[in-house]
Amino acid sequence: MCSRFPLGNPALDQLPLVRAFIGFRLTFGKVEGETISGFVMSKRHALSSYLDEVAERNRMSQRSEKAGAPKVGTFWFIQEEGQAPMLLVASSEFVERGKADGGYIKCPEDPVNNWRSLKRMAGLPGRPLAFLQGTGPKDWPRGRAVFNTVTKRFEVYLDQQLQTPQFEGEILDYFKLPKAETSFASDPDYANARFVVGPRGPRKRAL
Repeated sequence: MCSRFPLGNPALDQLPLVRAFIGFRLTFGKVEGETISGFVMSKRHALSSYLDEVAERNRMSQRSEKAGAPKVGTFWFIQEEGQAPMLLVASSEFVERGKADGGYIKCPEDPVNNWRSLKRMAGLPGRPLAFLQGTGPKDWPRGRAVFNTVTKRFEVYLDQQLQTPQFEGEILDYFKLPKAETSFASDPDYANARFVVGPRGPRKRAL
């Protein structure tokens, strides 16, 4: 069974702290030696409104998560020596909040940028992803889940090595995709990953 390491959004977890910090900075008579003006107060209102919107989106996400709503997004399977393969979710979004792109709904986030964030995390002491150092986003088998607005079905495009019941089951489970309404297909864009994951992995792909 694969383990999972979905990327969270630390900013959402810190909303009370951010709001308190803004309130502290703008409640008192000076901000770094400058008198508070109407402009600054309007900025305070704009920031507060923005944080309210973010908090509401977070609450909506929590409700959708609890209801088991399906998601679209991108992912990798990575593996540390001696460990089972791990599903690493680069980005995901509930279908109703995804980005329309042609006849599909996709996650709007850029997985390459998320990979850079992961690499920064991996470089910190005690991080569980330290073995990712020296590897890139195309080195590990990957894929994406999208929703076809014409057929009303979910489509998962992925590295061919991931087309097994185990890996497909992990993808269905994490993204909450209905099995009867989901199809899997290999994608040339995701071929030729440097590593092969599995019971004997990770191992480098033979050239």
